[in-house]
Amino acid sequence: MKLTYSKAALAACLLLLSGLAVRAEGAFRFVVWGDATDLLSYVVTNAAQIRRLEVQPNLNLFAGDLYDTGFNLASVEALKTAMDDGTGTALSGTMFPTRGNHDIIGGATATAGWQSYFDVAKRVSGGDPTKGVPGIGGSNYTFMAGCDSLSYSFDYQNVHFVGLDIPGDVTLVTASQLAWLNADLAAAETRRLAHAFLWWHGPVYSSGSRHGGINAPASLIAVLNQHPIVSAVFGGHAHVAAWTHMYTNRIASITHPFAAFIVSPVAEGLASLPDTNRCDYGFGDVRGFTTVDVEGTAFTVSFHVQDEALPRFTRTFSSVSTQSSPAWSPSRQFQFTLAGETGHRYRVEATTNLADWEVLGTNTVSRPSGMTITDSFSTNNPRRFYRSTPAP
Repeated sequence: MKLTYSKAALAACLLLLSGLAVRAEGAFRFVVWGDATDLLSYVVTNAAQIRRLEVQPNLNLFAGDLYDTGFNLASVEALKTAMDDGTGTALSGTMFPTRGNHDIIGGATATAGWQSYFDVAKRVSGGDPTKGVPGIGGSNYTFMAGCDSLSYSFDYQNVHFVGLDIPGDVTLVTASQLAWLNADLAAAETRRLAHAFLWWHGPVYSSGSRHGGINAPASLIAVLNQHPIVSAVFGGHAHVAAWTHMYTNRIASITHPFAAFIVSPVAEGLASLPDTNRCDYGFGDVRGFTTVDVEGTAFTVSFHVQDEALPRFTRTFSSVSTQSSPAWSPSRQFQFTLAGETGHRYRVEATTNLADWEVLGTNTVSRPSGMTITDSFSTNNPRRFYRSTPAP
């Protein structure tokens, strides 16, 4: 079944001339949470609520501020106990963290302790090699030079996950991190995955009374624009829950729309959400977590509030506008079907090197079966790649 996201489909797809499609694998769930700062009673409550979910997460991402005053072994063990609560569902063992501004207190000593303990390639906590990327059945773990378990990525089923060490506002992202991110996403795209989900502490487009009103720098947007695999970016830090559809009305330089989410704090001080004009949906003054259910090219995001049985917000998004049925016209021009949301406009682009894109045209999908796109210049190139994104 094809699931679409109404009114502003998050659409981007690469199609090889050979007609290869994105890799399809089984459905799975992951959790995103953040901002615990050693307030253990709230961690216990959130963890217990996660364990009561009918569908259990295969992994969980933590978007910074695990600890209040930096990494130390006493805090680590206390937090691990609070997450796992002596049960067989060990959330700490499937947790993939990035650091927040509280986590870096202690400087180099705290950083070395973090990297030694959160050995992401082999384990996530406690030294068990059955955990971490191999433990969940992940693959293709890589990290930025010198930043093992700080800025890193891995594949799980049809998703590429990327965590960056941005311990504060998103404006702290460095040029070296952006260069690594650009290369990492390009490599992931060659593996024909359906999504890339990115997470770090400071939101790309923040809302709320704490750390609100901050936009991702142009240099980061420039990288994201090059990679249609990016479906969503998650952050914490603002202490509210919010979803924002990121396109030109938010940041003018965006050419590849994506979804941006802020996850509620697990425990740390609450914030209100007075600037609702900066999000499509959001709320403040609560604690909670976020679930993401992935099924093929669709993903469903739900905002859960602590001690509430049902999520306050659930929405299904699609990462792609489907490009299918590749064929050759009688004159040997390449053709394919663009099947987006009826009545919506999509820009179709082509490239020979996945770096320099040219616009073939902007088209409105007029019927559910889609429309045929013909590349009259395909005969001039031995290979060509295509993508489509929503047009304003």
